[in-house]
Amino acid sequence: MFWRQAARISVAATLLLSYEAVAALSGNAQIELIGQGRYEALASGLEQDAQRKALKTPDLHALCYAYSKLKRYDKILPCLDQLDRQIAAGDDSARLFGLDDATPSSSLMRAEALIDLGQYGDAALQAQKTLDWLAAEHSSDLDMKFQALADQVIAWRLAGQRQRAEASLKLLESSGLGLLGSDYRGARAVALARANMAMGRYQAVLDALASDFSLGLRRFLDNINTGALFTGNNNWLWLDLPRAFMTARAQQGLGLQDDARQGLDAILAIPQLASNGEIHWMSLFARGQIALADGDAAKAETLWRAALAVIEKHRASINTEANKIGFVGDKTQVYDALIDLQAARGDAEAVLLTAERAKSRALVDLLADRDEFALPEGPEGERIRAALLALQRAEQRARWQGDASLGNDDELKAARELLQKSAPRLAALVAVKAPGLSEIRKLLQPDETVLLYHFTQTKLHIITLSEQTLQLQSVSADGLADEIARLRQDIEEQRPEADARLRRLHDRLIPAALRNAPPGRLLIVPHKSLHYLPFAALRSDAGYLLERWSLRILPSAGVLPFLPVAAMGYGDSLTLFGNPDLGDSSRDLPAAQQEAEAIAVGTGSAERLHVRTGASKAVFLREARKASALHIASHGEFRGDQPMQSALYLASDAGTDGRLTVADLYQLRLRSRLVVLSACETGLGAIASGDDVVGLVRGFLYAGAGAIVSSLWQVDDVATAELMTAFYAALPTQNSRDALRQAQLATLKQYPHPFYWAAFFVTGASQ
Repeated sequence: MFWRQAARISVAATLLLSYEAVAALSGNAQIELIGQGRYEALASGLEQDAQRKALKTPDLHALCYAYSKLKRYDKILPCLDQLDRQIAAGDDSARLFGLDDATPSSSLMRAEALIDLGQYGDAALQAQKTLDWLAAEHSSDLDMKFQALADQVIAWRLAGQRQRAEASLKLLESSGLGLLGSDYRGARAVALARANMAMGRYQAVLDALASDFSLGLRRFLDNINTGALFTGNNNWLWLDLPRAFMTARAQQGLGLQDDARQGLDAILAIPQLASNGEIHWMSLFARGQIALADGDAAKAETLWRAALAVIEKHRASINTEANKIGFVGDKTQVYDALIDLQAARGDAEAVLLTAERAKSRALVDLLADRDEFALPEGPEGERIRAALLALQRAEQRARWQGDASLGNDDELKAARELLQKSAPRLAALVAVKAPGLSEIRKLLQPDETVLLYHFTQTKLHIITLSEQTLQLQSVSADGLADEIARLRQDIEEQRPEADARLRRLHDRLIPAALRNAPPGRLLIVPHKSLHYLPFAALRSDAGYLLERWSLRILPSAGVLPFLPVAAMGYGDSLTLFGNPDLGDSSRDLPAAQQEAEAIAVGTGSAERLHVRTGASKAVFLREARKASALHIASHGEFRGDQPMQSALYLASDAGTDGRLTVADLYQLRLRSRLVVLSACETGLGAIASGDDVVGLVRGFLYAGAGAIVSSLWQVDDVATAELMTAFYAALPTQNSRDALRQAQLATLKQYPHPFYWAAFFVTGASQ
């Protein structure tokens, strides 16, 4: 890529004092800043230029590249969108990388951003888009081809599709250097190193980097030509830094700890490292691993905390939930390593707080941002608006000038204090942070206990928290996911083996202190495969867990401050949807319609009952916003491949296909204190990176629902109808959690097997 352009940098460009000294950031100055790894300076200079006039494609291309390297996710995708619009309009010229056309570079930057955000399939498609364009245009830009193939290897490997990754790697390995081989040798070496790093083939990484045997001479000649050698600068840091990291990481993987330690220490001493996104946190993490191997646990913890600060700095610039979820991806290893270290010394509070940092941060952030504040008119509103603007500017400057903690900056502290004085509640929501131990405890009911789970690679850490107690238990994670999968199959097929599995899982997952504790309320925060476990059905000699405890599920303890206070009953406007007409008689649910009709009569809600063609998506979108409670008895579909497209099926109408998707829910604002999803698999979701679960329950939580009742498997419609009738009968005098428990206990007496009653659970607010 850049190596063809690097030789064109003139001495005059090198002697520029800085980008601030010129009216506009010239092409040569842009290339110099890239070469020296000064991406913040590049972005800042071009942003200043953009304030004066709209950027032409070459300058916009450079700005997008700077955002890409800085991991500015709030800006990179909009920048690429604008770049693509200008390319489509005919302005496709480029200056960076020796390109005449910015099209392939735009697709590659988008592919790499999507990899970062966990959208691996889309990333691979963007890389393929580059390859297709190069083939169609008969382009000789082999560096683009090499990079695209490497991106595909990485995307497919992270997606768990190893065969596809291997196929892309073979294409990369078989790609020649063409007539101008020396121009592309470096690009091919880096691409092969990146691809083999993703596949865990560390010797192949070192071999690939060594194949670029002319790099030293090219670097030396260029630094003389540009004058960089005489000013102490290095115009090749953009290439030297990733090469150095891959070398050190490969050495670490091969057990060459001394070489890796030396290499990583040198990287961490480079001032421009903070501007190099993923290399920054990965270097900190790898060096922490070596420190732990050296027996220095304190240093390892310091380095891993620093790595998390960098990760969360980048995550803070993401403004959509799906992207926040996907972003964590391979970064969970940092959280897990730190948790294992904290657990090893028995620090229960530290484990709890780190697990909360890792769990469901996307939802916490978005719940906090959800409320829309109508600012007062006049001087007071202007003061609040000015305080918000000052905080925004201070946070942006602190994040991107290296204060990753956002806690030691005087300007930032002053901005937060100003907002606190102007609008205390708004300040609490804007400055989102995971709640501390004392805050979580304040939010618990006197008889409520939190049971929080967190898997690492080999361990399951279990935190038990109440007003008086805080306990940590660490057990082996071996075979747990398989045991849960087999249990679900046993339950759904009503096999007798389910009972023994439920007992074994109870013994592994429920701490001894809870087994002997007086009955009460249990708030469960699952992790990974535990999201698919029917906790109510866990069994001991004393009976099912449901018989001793009233249960509710939360994605994290961190959402507690942002959940509405639950009230008994269902309010004054229960709205029901039952048995929508899906145009296929085999999918009719007569029992669901009877269920909805019976509930409507029993609750005096008949005028708000919508069935068959009346239970349409358009009607739902119109009526749901006004309802104090919602009941939906229909088919549900869980899409593990595309969780945002998981859906409830409603009747189609003009303009809609009837599918109420998770994506649709994110556009809603509900006032419903209760949402009941009396449908199949509505409680399932895709366990994404960072353990954020994307599904219908999460969508309703974000839309504003207080409590959601949903199911884990395809439920029996007759038993479900009876359970729901009992549930609504109990609601006027009980909260949703206790009402569901009472209904399940009643159903258990009539239908003893867990298949009939254990699928349902409450998520969200409760009393």
